[in-house]
Amino acid sequence: MKKAGYVYNHLLHVCDWLPTLYTAAGGNAAIMKHMDGKNEWGSLTNKHKGRRKEILHNIDPIIPHSALRVGDYKISVGDVGMTWDGWYPPWQNPADSVNLHVDNIQSNWDKSPANEVSQKFVKTKLALTQNDIGSDFDKSVETEFKYQPQNIASSILHKTTKSYHHGNKPVKIDCGPKPVNASTNCDPRVSPCLFNIATDPCEYNNIAADNKDLVIKMMMRLMKYHQSMVPPINAPFDPAGNPKYHNGVWDPWAKL
Repeated sequence: MKKAGYVYNHLLHVCDWLPTLYTAAGGNAAIMKHMDGKNEWGSLTNKHKGRRKEILHNIDPIIPHSALRVGDYKISVGDVGMTWDGWYPPWQNPADSVNLHVDNIQSNWDKSPANEVSQKFVKTKLALTQNDIGSDFDKSVETEFKYQPQNIASSILHKTTKSYHHGNKPVKIDCGPKPVNASTNCDPRVSPCLFNIATDPCEYNNIAADNKDLVIKMMMRLMKYHQSMVPPINAPFDPAGNPKYHNGVWDPWAKL
């Protein structure tokens, strides 16, 4: 490393690791054809901006939702998931809140009012027969489990500064004070939400209304990606795959 002991704040996608590590090992990434990944070894070792200018986070035409990062800006469209998704932060980070530790978050979640909604949703979902799955399923739960503006894990995920460790020094992501309307100023199912990740890493401030031209440009970029994507081949939802029918584990259940 020509430069060391610093935090890399530039864009890097998981697909960049192949050409980057291949170069680090002494290979010539130029021989790799039709790659989505960018060789960022030079930017990592020299502490400068790399070749990657944007990251397509996801396009899901079924739910539907999508998100794209271009430079400092990120746009979110559709039902991107406005509630806790069950992800546990890495317990290895010593600066994590005690409430976020994997051993403690479940007990807090079990006691939360939001869990009652979650459990009710699961029970309703399992009560449906396979013939009910699809558009009928969406309609049957649409009214009862409508999006609620508050984050269902807000009582747990309450800190506005996240800390991780780089060597012996903490690396802090300063999100600033959380605005009163942070949970309500964005509903991407109604209209696209735009955030400046460089200045607003926790996505507290939706700036779409003041940057309509940028929203249009990023939406056009998303449409271009959508036109070239491979259609998903998701199988229909099958309640028979629920772990409760397989000794509490995710296990193959369909005979091919």
